Amino acid sequence: MIPERARWAPALLFLLACACSPPPASPADGGENPVDASALGTDAASVPSDASGLPDASGVAPDASALPDAAGDAPDAAGLPDAGEQDGGSSDAGACPGQGGYPAVDPAHAYADLEGLRDQALRDALFGLVKDHVSLTYNDARRAIRDTVDNHGGQLECIYTGLTLEAATAFTSGMNVEHTWPQSEMGAALAQGEADLNHLFPSESDFNLRRSSWPFADTACDARGDCLWSKGGSNIDYAPGSTSDRIVEVRPERRGDVARAHFYFSVRYELPIDAAEERVLRCWNWSDPPDAEERARNGRVEAIQTKRNPFVDRPDFVERIADF
Repeated sequence: MIPERARWAPALLFLLACACSPPPASPADGGENPVDASALGTDAASVPSDASGLPDASGVAPDASALPDAAGDAPDAAGLPDAGEQDGGSSDAGACPGQGGYPAVDPAHAYADLEGLRDQALRDALFGLVKDHVSLTYNDARRAIRDTVDNHGGQLECIYTGLTLEAATAFTSGMNVEHTWPQSEMGAALAQGEADLNHLFPSESDFNLRRSSWPFADTACDARGDCLWSKGGSNIDYAPGSTSDRIVEVRPERRGDVARAHFYFSVRYELPIDAAEERVLRCWNWSDPPDAEERARNGRVEAIQTKRNPFVDRPDFVERIADF
């Protein structure tokens, strides 16, 4: 009979040999034993207290199920403002020739409650701001232009040609008041629109007569080297493909003023702008942004009519309305 110690001695030796032998090295982790993720629970109590043997946070891949998906928690691209919207909305200005842009927003006229509005919602909000202005008679409007709104050191300047005349005698010596939105196209808006200072400007009588009610557009006068009629940087020429219809191009330094007057009139009196003319006016609004004088004039008009032209304060609003 084999003694009891002899029977279990070989097994004891085998166990001691296994305990003394090092585990095989893993080439993937430089000899450290890999952690079996399936052996780790999500409960904090199941995680070993010695974290030195666990991979750090930078080495742990996040569980995809815990990440927000595109349709859920994380905003998708459609919900983020694009580069154009950060400056005032998606823009077609990139298609306009030359340089342009918009000045910094004046905090006093930021229209912060209109941010985020577009198209008809923005038009409706702007209409609410500009309606019910103090209406003038046409003679009162002319006097306001002569005495305060456009009087610069006793002089009036033609918006089209830059000609200056003594304000006191301007309207009897070659100056008139231009309706940038033609009276013949005002319809029911004529009663108030014909004397609305937000679209009236001093104009040399000859140019005012020649402009008539022709639409604004870019001409090819400068490229050709001639034109049907030009003065002070503004041109009148035949419309493309026509020998009778004409178009009017405003000098570069005042074309933005005319564009913003048009956008104002469209919103204030709920009148549409012809699509071809609108494309041109959009570019003029961008290429000739409001300057200090145009903004000051906006304040002088407000002092008389109690309402401003919002597009002078925020020309970028034009970009947020797809169709006037």
